[in-house]
Amino acid sequence: MNGPGADPIYQFLKAEQPRATPFSSRSGGTPSGNVSWNYEKFLVGRDGRPAKRFKSAFDPLDFETDVRLLLARHPVTPDECAMHPGRIVCKADFDDLPAAIDFSQA
Repeated sequence: MNGPGADPIYQFLKAEQPRATPFSSRSGGTPSGNVSWNYEKFLVGRDGRPAKRFKSAFDPLDFETDVRLLLARHPVTPDECAMHPGRIVCKADFDDLPAAIDFSQA
Protein backbone atom coordinates (compact mmCIF):
# COMPACT_ATOMS: atom_id res chain seq x y z
CA MET A 1 0.00 0.00 0.00
CA ASN A 2 3.04 2.28 0.31
CA GLY A 3 6.14 2.78 -1.78
CA PRO A 4 6.79 2.50 -5.50
CA GLY A 5 5.01 -0.87 -5.76
CA ALA A 6 1.81 0.34 -4.11
CA ASP A 7 -1.37 -1.00 -5.62
CA PRO A 8 -3.07 1.58 -7.88
CA ILE A 9 -6.15 1.73 -5.64
CA TYR A 10 -3.97 2.82 -2.70
CA GLN A 11 -2.16 5.32 -4.89
CA PHE A 12 -5.55 6.81 -5.84
CA LEU A 13 -6.92 6.81 -2.27
CA LYS A 14 -3.78 8.43 -0.84
CA ALA A 15 -3.64 11.04 -3.59
CA GLU A 16 -7.26 12.05 -2.96
CA GLN A 17 -7.00 11.93 0.86
CA PRO A 18 -3.33 12.54 1.79
CA ARG A 19 -3.88 12.76 5.55
CA ALA A 20 -5.96 10.84 8.06
CA THR A 21 -8.48 12.33 10.49
CA PRO A 22 -8.14 13.26 13.29
CA PHE A 23 -5.11 15.29 12.35
CA SER A 24 -3.18 17.80 14.39
CA SER A 25 -0.04 19.70 13.57
CA ARG A 26 1.48 18.34 16.79
CA SER A 27 0.93 14.71 15.80
CA GLY A 28 3.02 15.11 12.69
CA GLY A 29 1.11 12.86 10.33
CA THR A 30 2.50 11.38 7.16
CA PRO A 31 3.26 14.25 4.75
CA SER A 32 3.84 11.78 1.93
CA GLY A 33 0.29 10.48 2.30
CA ASN A 34 1.51 7.02 3.21
CA VAL A 35 -0.78 4.77 5.20
CA SER A 36 0.83 4.75 8.62
CA TRP A 37 -0.74 1.64 10.15
CA ASN A 38 -3.13 -1.24 9.53
CA TYR A 39 -6.86 -0.52 9.67
CA GLU A 40 -6.66 3.03 8.38
CA LYS A 41 -10.07 3.63 6.87
CA PHE A 42 -11.05 5.43 3.67
CA LEU A 43 -14.64 6.61 3.34
CA VAL A 44 -15.66 6.56 -0.31
CA GLY A 45 -18.79 8.20 -1.70
CA ARG A 46 -21.31 6.75 -4.13
CA ASP A 47 -19.39 8.47 -6.91
CA GLY A 48 -16.25 6.45 -6.14
CA ARG A 49 -14.34 9.46 -4.81
CA PRO A 50 -12.64 9.19 -1.41
CA ALA A 51 -14.34 11.68 0.90
CA LYS A 52 -12.39 11.21 4.11
CA ARG A 53 -9.65 9.13 5.67
CA PHE A 54 -9.52 8.01 9.30
CA LYS A 55 -6.63 6.86 11.46
CA SER A 56 -6.59 3.21 12.49
CA ALA A 57 -7.57 3.92 16.10
CA PHE A 58 -10.62 5.98 15.06
CA ASP A 59 -13.77 3.96 15.84
CA PRO A 60 -16.03 3.53 12.78
CA LEU A 61 -19.07 4.30 14.95
CA ASP A 62 -17.59 7.77 15.47
CA PHE A 63 -17.97 8.62 11.77
CA GLU A 64 -21.52 7.37 11.33
CA THR A 65 -22.64 10.94 10.61
CA ASP A 66 -20.24 11.12 7.66
CA VAL A 67 -21.52 7.79 6.31
CA ARG A 68 -25.12 9.01 6.57
CA LEU A 69 -24.21 12.31 4.91
CA LEU A 70 -22.53 10.53 1.99
CA LEU A 71 -25.48 8.15 1.57
CA ALA A 72 -27.72 11.20 1.25
CA ARG A 73 -25.28 12.75 -1.27
CA HIS A 74 -24.19 15.54 1.09
CA PRO A 75 -20.62 16.65 1.85
CA VAL A 76 -18.96 15.12 4.90
CA THR A 77 -18.26 17.11 8.05
CA PRO A 78 -15.04 19.15 8.25
CA ASP A 79 -11.96 17.35 9.62
CA GLU A 80 -12.08 19.46 12.79
CA CYS A 81 -15.30 17.68 13.82
CA ALA A 82 -13.36 14.54 14.73
CA MET A 83 -11.81 16.40 17.66
CA HIS A 84 -14.55 18.99 18.29
CA PRO A 85 -17.94 17.44 17.41
CA GLY A 86 -19.89 20.13 19.29
CA ARG A 87 -18.96 22.96 16.91
CA ILE A 88 -21.75 24.47 14.85
CA VAL A 89 -20.17 23.38 11.54
CA CYS A 90 -20.33 19.79 12.80
CA LYS A 91 -24.09 19.72 13.25
CA ALA A 92 -25.69 17.85 10.37
CA ASP A 93 -29.27 18.40 9.24
CA PHE A 94 -30.64 14.86 9.42
CA ASP A 95 -34.08 15.62 7.92
CA ASP A 96 -33.27 13.99 4.61
CA LEU A 97 -30.61 11.51 5.76
CA PRO A 98 -31.07 7.74 5.92
CA ALA A 99 -32.05 6.33 9.31
CA ALA A 100 -29.30 5.51 11.78
CA ILE A 101 -27.49 2.27 11.10
CA ASP A 102 -28.30 -0.48 13.62
CA PHE A 103 -25.04 -2.41 13.97
CA SER A 104 -26.48 -4.68 16.68
CA GLN A 105 -28.33 -6.63 13.96
CA ALA A 106 -25.14 -7.35 12.01
